[in-house]
Amino acid sequence: MGVIRLKRAYELKSPDDGCRVLVDRWWPKGVRKEALAIEYWAKELSPSDAAADAYNENPRTWPAFRRRFQEELLAPAAQEALRGLAEVSKTRPVTLLYSFPDPARNNAVVVKEAIEAFL
Repeated sequence: MGVIRLKRAYELKSPDDGCRVLVDRWWPKGVRKEALAIEYWAKELSPSDAAADAYNENPRTWPAFRRRFQEELLAPAAQEALRGLAEVSKTRPVTLLYSFPDPARNNAVVVKEAIEAFL
């Protein structure tokens, strides 16, 4: 099975990160391009502005956000990206980078679950 890791975009790059993929629609504030060192910016694997804004305003809506984002990830472009990252993870680790401060409840958690469904 492939290795999918999650990491806040503000954490330093480490050698075991493998393929680093940003899964946020917007670039993390205050982070330089060189410091983030991503291989791919997967905007198609980020929640819509409406979903993200609703969750940011009230983090207690996590279950509703999660369901809504799972539905958004059914779009053809998202499915293609998820399959591609699942394939990459079979040969090297994939680290999904996100900005949200909660490590247990953020968009990358949902993306990771969606990738693992292809493994």
